[in-house]
Amino acid sequence: PIQLRVTLEPNFGSLKVVTVPLAGARITLNRRDSVGITPKIIQRLPARSMDVRVDHPLFKTVRRNVKIRPQTRTELRIEMERKMGDVAVMTRPPGAELRFESLAEPGKVHKESTPFVGLLPTGGYRVIVSKTGYGSQVHDMQVTERREVTEEWSLIKANIVRVVTPGEEGVVVKLGQEPAQKSPANFSVVPGS
Repeated sequence: PIQLRVTLEPNFGSLKVVTVPLAGARITLNRRDSVGITPKIIQRLPARSMDVRVDHPLFKTVRRNVKIRPQTRTELRIEMERKMGDVAVMTRPPGAELRFESLAEPGKVHKESTPFVGLLPTGGYRVIVSKTGYGSQVHDMQVTERREVTEEWSLIKANIVRVVTPGEEGVVVKLGQEPAQKSPANFSVVPGS
């Protein structure tokens, strides 16, 4: 006869860890065991309370105490809070438009005007500076937690060039480093550039 032996593990459960809005956070259990990155299901955990820590370079560290129940999957969904950094940007003359394009989160854009003093999510940015009558500038900026970023940029006087598309308004046109606009459009062009 065939004998089948089944071993039940009543004192073990599992844990599913999910982070929002971004996956890819490092999971540490009981302050020492790194078990992978989110989203993750961790199998065969002893039924007891455990400390769960979740770390991500762009977000604040989160710690939770979770009770693992026997023969049950415990689900832990963590809302991550972005790390923020202090930023101060001035231009000569003031009144320029700032467009902070996130390198860490493509498509995320923060728009401000100078003088600007405030908080931005940590990470790298491409900063486009523009003001009518002055040439646009592009700068790279790294925003970190606990370190203020202070920048002062001098704008260069420019000539205004008007672009018209006869017979068709609203055509997207681009000139040099200037942001694209719909026609008819005015662009600031620095002499000699």
